[in-house]
Parts: sequence; C-alpha cells; structure tokens
Amino acid sequence: MRVVMDCIDSRYKTNMRVVMDCIDSRYKTNMRVVMDCIDSRYKTNIRVVMDCIDSRYKTNMRVVMDCIDSRYKTNMRVVMDCIDSRYKTNMRVVMD
Repeated sequence: MRVVMDCIDSRYKTNMRVVMDCIDSRYKTNMRVVMDCIDSRYKTNIRVVMDCIDSRYKTNMRVVMDCIDSRYKTNMRVVMDCIDSRYKTNMRVVMD
C-alpha cells in the first residue's frame, strides 16, 4: 500500500505532507513514513523520516528529524535508533 496525504493539521495549524510505503497487515508492519511539515507551535521547519517495523509494541524504529528551531535559531538534526517496546527500552537519541 502506498499512501500520500497532503493535509493541514488543525491542532497545530501545520502544513504536512506524509508519504507512507507500507505492507499494512494487522500490526502495520514494514512501514516507511516521510513527513515534511511546518510546525507553527515552534515555527520550525521539520523533516521526519521514519523507517520502522511497527508491530504491536512499535519495535525497531528509526527516526530522522532535520529542523530549524526558531526559538533558539539553531539547526538541529535528531536521529533516534530505538527498540521501543512496551517499556520503552534500548533507546538511543543523537542530536547535533
């Protein structure tokens, strides 16, 4: 299944583009999500890429965020490689 969504998130008033290439089974496995959005809450430009095997407990997830934080005017790159189980174990976050 390939899903492309262009939407306005009314909660944060953001413009988001979401692309999902996935094998959508009962537990939503083998999913790739790409989000290009402007977060009006913090006025940041955010790019989020998630490559994950999304099972019942959201395991084996990789998240990459490239963003400009206007609050501190910094360029941030956040990479999260984590095994996110029921108890949120074995998580590593790298921020530049």
